[in-house]
Amino acid sequence: MNADLPPPTSGMGYRPGGCSRTRTWQLTEEAKTKLNARWDEYYQTVVDWNVSHRTYAIKLRVLAGDAIADGFFVGDPSGARKAKSGTLCSYFEHAHDTVAALKKAALTLQVDRTKHDMAQREVDDIYNRVDDFVGQLYRVLAEKERSDEPLKPAQSRR
Repeated sequence: MNADLPPPTSGMGYRPGGCSRTRTWQLTEEAKTKLNARWDEYYQTVVDWNVSHRTYAIKLRVLAGDAIADGFFVGDPSGARKAKSGTLCSYFEHAHDTVAALKKAALTLQVDRTKHDMAQREVDDIYNRVDDFVGQLYRVLAEKERSDEPLKPAQSRR
C-alpha cells in the first residue's frame, strides 16, 4: 500500500462479530512527521477545492446543463455547507472525512488495517466516479458541439 508505513503486525483486538485478531501497525515518529507534511500539502488542495468547486458547478451548468452540474454539486438541503448526497462532491467530502479520521487515529493509536483498506477503497471509488462523470461530461459537450447552436446556453431550471 504505502512504502512509508511499517509492515502490519498481528495484534490482539476485539471486533463485533467474533473476530478477535486484527492486523495493526503503529507509526514511527519519522512516519508521523511525513504523514503530517503530506497532510499539510493535501489540505492546501482541500482549501483550493473549497474555494473553487461552486464556481466549477456554475460553469458546468452554463456549458453542459443542469443534469451534469447537479451530478457534480448541489448544496445539501439542510443548509450546511456540504454537498447533497449522491453528487460527485459528496463522495469527495465523505472520503475526506474517512481519511481525516484515519490520519487522526494513525497519529494517536495503532492503525487497524481493515480501516486503512476501507479508506483505500473509498479513494479508488472516487477515481471510478470521476471517470464516469468526465465521460458523461464529454458526451454532453460532444452533443452540444454537433448541435446547430452549440453556443446556446443549456436549458436551465433556474
